[in-house]
Amino acid sequence: MQIEIDKKVIKALSARSRIKILKKLNQKRYTVTELSKTLNLSKSTVHEHLSIMLDGGLVEKHDDGHKWIYYGMTSKGKLILNSQFEKTIVLFPLSVFAFVSGFYSLFIYGKGSIVSPMMARTTAGSYEAVENSANLLMAEKAMPVTETMIHHDPANLIIGLILLGIAFFMMNHIYQTYKNAKVNENRYRID
Repeated sequence: MQIEIDKKVIKALSARSRIKILKKLNQKRYTVTELSKTLNLSKSTVHEHLSIMLDGGLVEKHDDGHKWIYYGMTSKGKLILNSQFEKTIVLFPLSVFAFVSGFYSLFIYGKGSIVSPMMARTTAGSYEAVENSANLLMAEKAMPVTETMIHHDPANLIIGLILLGIAFFMMNHIYQTYKNAKVNENRYRID
């Protein structure tokens, strides 16, 4: 069974309450009343969440001719829930953000910041900061320094490397989850 991810599935997995409902339904079938009591939500809220998950194909109604309608998970819902797919939906944008931020931090480190302190070269050849007007007059007689210095902040390097490491760790986790989903797909395959 191949998982088709569309807007309806993403919408069904976008609320924490729906994930909690799916986890409950993974254990057994429930009625709306049982779910509302168990999760401490109103019946109308549970019914609205179930409607969205029905539309996404993650939940199905079981009307056995009894007084109550039970809701259970579909094989698609079980596959997504058991493959930790909802974590992947959250991790992917975070990994992209960490990667871009880390790359930007390394770029800032490589570029450096231009530092042009008010310095003057004295006749002895050493640099001294010009602090007051008397020193400024003496500095005018000396040869002024017109060169600028570039400062590379090591904090940008460290932050950039940490963020890139986190991004690669998350991307590896996403890949492993995808790989495990392929293995689990064969378990739930309906022929």
